This record gives sequence, structure tokens and C-alpha cells, in this order.
Amino acid sequence: MDSKKAMKILVVLMILVNLIMAGYIISLAVSQSQQRIDNKYIMSILEYRGITLECDIDNSSTPVFKLKHTDDVNDEVYQYLLLRDGVTTRSDDGMVITFIPAVTQRYENIDLDTAEVIARDFMEALPVEQNPYVLDYRQTTGVGTYSFQFNFYDSNSYIYDKYVKIQVSKNGIIEAVIGSISYEVENSGYTASDISIGNILVSNFTRQGISQMVLRKIDSGYLYIKETGQIEAVWRVLYNENQVRYFLTKDGEEVIR
Repeated sequence: MDSKKAMKILVVLMILVNLIMAGYIISLAVSQSQQRIDNKYIMSILEYRGITLECDIDNSSTPVFKLKHTDDVNDEVYQYLLLRDGVTTRSDDGMVITFIPAVTQRYENIDLDTAEVIARDFMEALPVEQNPYVLDYRQTTGVGTYSFQFNFYDSNSYIYDKYVKIQVSKNGIIEAVIGSISYEVENSGYTASDISIGNILVSNFTRQGISQMVLRKIDSGYLYIKETGQIEAVWRVLYNENQVRYFLTKDGEEVIR
């Protein structure tokens, strides 16, 4: 093959690649534009229903792995808490540990920030891998009482059954609940959602006599379904005082906990 013919073929290939890339960019721009339009329409419906949205609607952040539940039990945390002053119990399946410590110190001046420091000190002392845990929410639950939840975050998705929930008052830690599901990655690959979170919001959220409804946080991750023994990809919606609802990403069906 002479050099002129080879050059012509190379130019043609470069043009084809550029055309394909241009088509992809245009398609992506149109898709993103359409999503913005859809989200605006969804927000207008929720607003009409008297529902306030305090977070973004992100249809793209769906889990990308398939997880398999294993029967391993976290004895390390359980044994650690048994050695501390207080009462430690564990659920029959070993997935939830509850610790009620003895009162050893009273805090006269406590606020949400001070309570968070107390909760973080407790969290950091637990024999768990610390880096994947992120503060999911913090809230005032009563006069001088506060709640904090740390969720396990793995590969850009939450594992909702791996968490540490801590209640704090003037008496310090009054209760800690540790969720500890064991799992392994079965396979990877993009698991596209068959239904958008926007459609789920429109189909499932109305005030229904509630004085107010505020959607505070929308994210996605994995949830263990006891009835099937499977770990499923779900959308999670936190609303009002961090009440929660879960919906399967594959079909939008609500998971009742």
C-alpha cells in the first residue's frame, strides 16, 4: 500500500472517529438537558402538593455492583462492647448490636456540636474500619438530646445495613446501635435503573394529612431484604425528621422496613 493511499485511509478514520465523538457529545448534552427539564417538571409537581425539596434529584447515581450477603458475624465489635460498662445485646441474626453504657459523666452545657464531638469519640474508638464511615445526618431529637448516624460508604454507594447510630444527652452516650451486615461483591457492571427517582417521588410522595413534608436527602445504595436473603440496589429518601423510605432501583417497588 503506497503512502498516499494509507494517508487517505487514516484521514477517513479520523473523520469517522470525530463524527462518532461529536454524536456522543450531542446525545449526552440532549440527555442532560432533558433530565433538567424532567427534574424541573417533577419539582413543580411536588411544590404543587406542598412538598419541599431540599436536595438535588440525581437520576444517574445508581449502584454499579451486585452484592451477595454472607453469614459472617462481627464478633470484634460485640466483644469490645462487652468489656465496657453497660449493657450489650445482639440480635439473633448477629446483624445488629445495641449498647447502653453506664452513666459516667454529666455534661451541663451540651449542644449539637458538643454532642457530635462525644459521638465521634465513641465512633472512632470502635474496632471498625473508620474511613468508609461517613456522617449521614445529625439532629436534635428533644430537649438536650441528639442523634447521629454514620453510614458505611463503599464504591460510591451506601451500605444501609452497615451503620452506627448514636444517641447523646447530658449523660453522654445513652445508646449506640451498630448495624453490621457482611457481604461480598458478586460481580460488577453498570446496573441501570429501570425507573428514575423522579418518577418514584411523583408516584409515592404526597402530604396525606401531614402538616409538612420536606425531602431532605436522596441517595442510593444497597439494602438487605430479609424475606429473600438478597442485597438489593435501592433509592433512599430521607424526609421530615430523617424518616426514611426505600425503593428498589430496578422497578420502584417500596421496601418496607
